[in-house]
Amino acid sequence: MKAIPSTRDEWIALVLFPFKAYVVLGVPLLRIVRFLFAGMPPWYGYVDVALAVMLGYHLAVLALLLGTIVQVFFGRRGSAGWTLGFLAVGLWFDWITMCWTSIR
Repeated sequence: MKAIPSTRDEWIALVLFPFKAYVVLGVPLLRIVRFLFAGMPPWYGYVDVALAVMLGYHLAVLALLLGTIVQVFFGRRGSAGWTLGFLAVGLWFDWITMCWTSIR
């Protein structure tokens, strides 16, 4: 395994990695933290943090969709499917945590 990518596919995958991680972990972790601290005194900075996280989430989804389009035209076969898979898993995990944290 090399530390520096050598092919175009590896470079595209390296650029998309932070967006994949953010889509899968960003908003669900924010919802879990909010659920765990629901009985505590108000955290006044939460609204600002939540707004920034949601804005970043939408930008990450757009970046993954654009990355998928790039991979369709310039990547190897199947790489766009993996990116769409990460996007689907992230959106599914977001939906599951939304349902879990709304049950009280």
